[in-house]
Amino acid sequence: MNLAILPSELLQNIFAFADAIALHQYKRLCKRVHNVLSSDSFALFHLQVCKVDPKERLKVKKFTQFDLAWFHWPEPYRCAYAQMNLIDVEELAWDSQEIHAQIPKQLSLLSDALVHLNLFNSEIRGIIIPEICDLVQLESLQLGSNALLCGPIPHAINRLVKLKILDISHCGLTGQLPRELGYLNNIHEIRLNHNHLEGMLPSSLLRMVKLEGLALNDNCLQGQLHEEVGNLTSLIYLHLSQNKFCGPLPIALSKLTRLTSLCLEFNRFEGHVPSEIFENLIGLTELLLDHNQLSGHLPSGILTRLFKFRLNDNRLHGPLPAYLQQCKNLQYLNISNNDFEGDVLECFQTLNQLRLLKYEGNPRLQGKLHLRDFPHLLDLASSHI
Repeated sequence: MNLAILPSELLQNIFAFADAIALHQYKRLCKRVHNVLSSDSFALFHLQVCKVDPKERLKVKKFTQFDLAWFHWPEPYRCAYAQMNLIDVEELAWDSQEIHAQIPKQLSLLSDALVHLNLFNSEIRGIIIPEICDLVQLESLQLGSNALLCGPIPHAINRLVKLKILDISHCGLTGQLPRELGYLNNIHEIRLNHNHLEGMLPSSLLRMVKLEGLALNDNCLQGQLHEEVGNLTSLIYLHLSQNKFCGPLPIALSKLTRLTSLCLEFNRFEGHVPSEIFENLIGLTELLLDHNQLSGHLPSGILTRLFKFRLNDNRLHGPLPAYLQQCKNLQYLNISNNDFEGDVLECFQTLNQLRLLKYEGNPRLQGKLHLRDFPHLLDLASSHI
């Protein structure tokens, strides 16, 4: 049969019952078939024949084989499928899939209804398409753990005015943090950790009064942490570790009284540790300041809720603070490679919940501890936090 001479309507009827997922292999038959199968009208007709159109409109869309095909279909099919199957969906719960494709730009057709987009750990690749910023109803955008998702954060992200959760962690993002990120006035959590972001923190980011969680660790960010950080009074966790931040620790950190986790390790912070941090942040359960260039005495304070405390590999000296004896919940402590002084038995004997302890590299520390005094300690001689 010479397909090239058949009418378009007949060709549509011939291929209407072909598998919608495998249909596009037939485009190779001839140019005329290719043109018919690539038309908008056939895409809509074919998907209707294949009963891709759901019997009921779902608010939460779980992942199906047709959803997977949507990422790989040509543009007419993507448009038709989005209009038939996704247009009223409020949540795309498509995490932990093996998609191996870029995000289709036809996602913007869902802008009137889509509230939650979850493509976490789904093998998404390519750039964050600018059309994603058309989804103005979004409250959560989760694209994390897609190693091949790369490129910059779109400047138009400030259009997502209802966004509360942004997670693009563990990806391949590059470039600088756009100042427009700080214009998301309703956002509660920003997780951009484990990328290749560089440059300094935009000042707009330090004016987000509703922000409860900020994770920018494991990037290439640099510059000083300015006093404006004290504006982030809703923060519960602040993770800036494994970057190139430098200069003194701002006293304004002490204004973040809701903090439970402050992680600043593996940077280039220098100078003394402000006493106000130890006096005001009484809710801290995790304080990681290791691998910096901090110096001077460790301030006194009332950080008695600490669960994990790391000060190792700095230039701190002087006596260990007495409040350490009151940290009854402390399980992970590393003060090694400083110049602390005092009696280790006196400092640590009340910490019977310790599981891991390191204090070597402090030549002026005296005394000796025994494992029998710490029933939960895994190893005293070679323990690592």
